[in-house]
Amino acid sequence: MKALWRMLRAAPLRISLFVLGSLALVSIGLWDQSVALYFKHDADREVVAFFKTITDAGKPEAYYILAAVALLLSRWRLYFVVEEQARLFWDKVGNAAAFTAMSLILSGLLVNVLKLVFSRHRPRDLFEQGQFGFDFLAFDSHLHSFPSGHTQVAFALATCLVIVLPRLDHLWLVFALVISFSRIATSVHFPGDVIMGAWVGLMMPVLLKRLVYDRRRIPFQFNANPGLLMRARVRLDRWSGVTCAAQETAYTARRSDPPKQEDQGS
Repeated sequence: MKALWRMLRAAPLRISLFVLGSLALVSIGLWDQSVALYFKHDADREVVAFFKTITDAGKPEAYYILAAVALLLSRWRLYFVVEEQARLFWDKVGNAAAFTAMSLILSGLLVNVLKLVFSRHRPRDLFEQGQFGFDFLAFDSHLHSFPSGHTQVAFALATCLVIVLPRLDHLWLVFALVISFSRIATSVHFPGDVIMGAWVGLMMPVLLKRLVYDRRRIPFQFNANPGLLMRARVRLDRWSGVTCAAQETAYTARRSDPPKQEDQGS
């Protein structure tokens, strides 16, 4: 618990919660109603129809099945594989599958708790009854708008993939953004719901990685070369004059001079 508390107090998580939480509050106060009404009445119907065809990619069931299959397959292969590199590969496959499944489950549990606590009306209540806002702790199955569960799934999955397969980080981010936007375009969620769903989805894999996988040195990452987003971040740090020795070492492969040995007396 102490380690978890230290992680939650860490600057990146606090800053991300502050930024996205503030953005969600601003959205709730200024944008949510107008954006929801626009997509309900004025948006291009073909655009809305397109997002309706892809929005179910934010459901978690298929990803649970894929993770379970990958985990079982990896453990089965480990019974027959002898060569060390092959065993490491299949061990990573199983560990990555477990990491993804646990991230989805834990972030999903947190989102469902938050849904019950905030009990926010969905956009359809605004359209049909003119109701907008929160009925805190109402425990009504219809008041499950905040945060967005599909967005949580999309960002949790994307964050897991960025960690496990960083070379394709830009593709995972695009996937998460498209699925998240589809929840707004199909008038199922307000922008504020999507913003907080994204934060939960981002946070949980990071916490799980640092508190469990990194501490126990569990191998689960492939293709350690950085993707477009990380390379852009390193270049931005250089341009802004920020020194980041770890990034320089990991992502630019610069070798430091070997330390000089001290002369020993005779």
